[in-house]
Amino acid sequence: MLLSLFDTAPRRLLAWISAVCVALLAFGLYLQHGVGLEPCPMCIVQRYALVLVAVVAGLTALSSKKGPLKRAIPMIFKGSGDCTKIDWTFLGLSIANWSFISFGVIALVALMLVVRQAGRR
Repeated sequence: MLLSLFDTAPRRLLAWISAVCVALLAFGLYLQHGVGLEPCPMCIVQRYALVLVAVVAGLTALSSKKGPLKRAIPMIFKGSGDCTKIDWTFLGLSIANWSFISFGVIALVALMLVVRQAGRR
């Protein structure tokens, strides 16, 4: 089913990637502001990467539609936590582990999308 999206609906897949990135950013903001966990410098860098992926994927999926990021960006990139301290886990994995898995899956999907689209030409 997922492979069929590469061929039939690449823009829908890019929209999903953008939405997942936004959801991950929102969850990070919830952990920061709702739970009280301070993001470490690596978390801040990961937020930059997630914003970049979300914007590029979203703009590609929607062509010329842009989102209101002017107010969100300062809030997203504020923090001073410690990377080595594990404050939260889910299924035995830390935030850093889940972030790595998310980036890996997004990179794999993006690579497969590029390869499939290049093969169709």
